[in-house]
Amino acid sequence: HMSIDGDLHLLGGVDDMRSVLHHLNAGVVAHGADTSIRVCNPMACELLGLTMDQIIGVTAPDPQWMFLREDGSVMPLDEYPVNVVLRDRTALRDFVVGVNRPAKNDVAWVLCNGFPVLDQSGQLELAIITFTDITGLKKGEQERAKLEEQLRQALKMEAIGRLAGGVAHDFNNILTAIGGYAEMLHCSLSHDDKLFRYVEEIRKGTERASELTRQLLFFARKQVVQPQVIQPNEILARLEHMLPRLIGEDVNLVFFPAKKLHNIRCDPGQLDQILVNLAVNARDAMPNGGRVAIETSNVILENEPDPGHEPKSGPFVMVAISDDGVGMDAATKEHIFEPFFSTKATGEGTGLGLSTVYGIVKQHGGTIRVYSEVGEGTTFKVYFPAVTDDIEPHVTTSLDTSGGNETILLVEDDILVRELARTILSNHGYIVLEAADGEEALLLSQRFSGTIHLLLTDVVMPKLNGRQLAERILVERPEILVLYMSGYTENIIVHRGVLDDETTLIQKPFTVKALARMVREVLDS
Repeated sequence: HMSIDGDLHLLGGVDDMRSVLHHLNAGVVAHGADTSIRVCNPMACELLGLTMDQIIGVTAPDPQWMFLREDGSVMPLDEYPVNVVLRDRTALRDFVVGVNRPAKNDVAWVLCNGFPVLDQSGQLELAIITFTDITGLKKGEQERAKLEEQLRQALKMEAIGRLAGGVAHDFNNILTAIGGYAEMLHCSLSHDDKLFRYVEEIRKGTERASELTRQLLFFARKQVVQPQVIQPNEILARLEHMLPRLIGEDVNLVFFPAKKLHNIRCDPGQLDQILVNLAVNARDAMPNGGRVAIETSNVILENEPDPGHEPKSGPFVMVAISDDGVGMDAATKEHIFEPFFSTKATGEGTGLGLSTVYGIVKQHGGTIRVYSEVGEGTTFKVYFPAVTDDIEPHVTTSLDTSGGNETILLVEDDILVRELARTILSNHGYIVLEAADGEEALLLSQRFSGTIHLLLTDVVMPKLNGRQLAERILVERPEILVLYMSGYTENIIVHRGVLDDETTLIQKPFTVKALARMVREVLDS
């Protein structure tokens, strides 16, 4: 190692050395043998977040700053670059260090190099440490790591979603059979029969299991969206009895429905999910109990900002859910709608609740706002475009009058569901041709010389799916009507989750009355 005098001589003198250090785009700090800092340049002050006076004279065991390891943990003093150089008397190359800068409330990432300067007798005279700012590169790496983690989470959730959807599909077939036969048995028993109560409990259990599969399908994004004109206050009235059981007795739930509230066009099941998710979110923000208020009102928006979309203007229906819980800071509010973001402990939440709410609202042409302060509670305001259309009346046809004598081609690969559907249709007077898959159905259609009035087919099947089968049969029988049935839809009869136009679907698990009514409605259309 050359002496410091030799180095200064090469640079042309002390003044030249100072000029170089002053303009150098890297931080330079020189420690004496006693570890005290004797020299530092302006860039070192910038990177350390301190003034020259705060740095000069500071010793290695008593730094005025805090270094972080590359993983973000606090660096022990014996790992500080200067202590490594002084202890080992060897050069330190490309050592990544985070500098916590309290005055700037941030962390600067630097690439450190250090080397000892020995005098002619070999004694340590100086330890020179240089810092090169790599904050931008480090943030880029962190962003890439964040994106990789989100991708990993997305792939994991996609895999779980496929599993959940598949489980829901199989369960829906089983539940369709259990619920259907229980319903037929229920109708054949008198109220005085001791078996009547047992069958009633089977039906209730089937309904609870059906709700579970519905939630699985929401999670798997396989629930078909069927927007219709609805009155939000009616949805709230129904949930008013269910939500208290869901959010617990220590939460006081109050409703403030607006009078003469406009209608909206929305999938009722998805509005349910929005309200349930936000209510559960409110409950979780109040670990010691509290008050949740749900309010509806008619509002007029004027150029309401909507990132990524045109500003919202016009008449809207607002649904607000407020709590007096712990609230959120600005940093949390900034991320709450991001997929996988969660303030709950690992394993206690998917981080998909609010992002799902956000997606549903956007899918329906609405927008959502959040207002919150730490310790002051939170309010979510959801806005749906108001519509002037009236709610379409739901005509319920009784089971006794919903039969017919038309011919129906029934196609279902699950034998339990196929036998149940055949029994229901036969009991209602229909002539039933049944097939276990699409290819068998095509052959049956070609060999049958009479009129087939309706194709009742499952959607997800091996060989030919329901849509492909319908397209093939419509070529030969253009007058045939089509009714799909499914408990798990791929993008076969839906587009972005919305049922295709002119497509009729009955979702599994269906009841005896629901199938009979839907078949009659399609035939009469």
